[in-house]
Amino acid sequence: MIDRYFLRVTKEVLEKELSVDVTQHYKPLFNIVPTQLVPVMTQTSPNGFSFFYWGIPPEMSNKKAVSQKLINVPHDRLFSTASYKNALNDKRCVVPMTGFISWKQVSKKRKVPYAIFLATGNTMLVPALWNEFETLEGDNVQTFQLLVQEADGPLSSISDAKPTLLTEEGKKLWLGNEQVNENFFNGQNTVESDAFEWHAISPAIISETENKESLLKPTPPADQLGNYTLFD
Repeated sequence: MIDRYFLRVTKEVLEKELSVDVTQHYKPLFNIVPTQLVPVMTQTSPNGFSFFYWGIPPEMSNKKAVSQKLINVPHDRLFSTASYKNALNDKRCVVPMTGFISWKQVSKKRKVPYAIFLATGNTMLVPALWNEFETLEGDNVQTFQLLVQEADGPLSSISDAKPTLLTEEGKKLWLGNEQVNENFFNGQNTVESDAFEWHAISPAIISETENKESLLKPTPPADQLGNYTLFD
């Protein structure tokens, strides 16, 4: 499961790198958690940002952990689950992120946080599906789920999942009007999994309310209680 990511680049970098118009209200986000309102690119607005909730709006979470099925779409179920297949028609979006957070289990009760990012330093383009529904107050809200798959290779030593990554060409096709099938994820539309790098970060990242760049700086491996560990 991927339940934490970050988008640490400036408005100017995003506009240049993704060729999109970025609102003046945008600011870098260093600790994105489910229920947050974050930027996405949609099929109807591929050249700018829309702002959708990750998983569910905060008022619906009751301050509890958000279920994995509301924030992630398993890659291997994308074409076999009816709700996902329906969303593939016209509810595709792309979520930009600089990287994601994973907790390496070092013992039964101890885990160490890692920031995982592309070796190139480029922004990740993660395919996602979005949905719209009406709240009890009568407001229409949009939510999204990230497309993820099982981690492999060296990455599997610190994470059980990784986001599916699109190339620039893949992004254009995902945000286009043509239907996509299983063959879409073969070849030039996706980024190879060996493109990741990572380092240990501050266990303060466990707080869902912290949002500062220092959380992502490389640190000696320490568990969620701040205890340093030799298991790296």
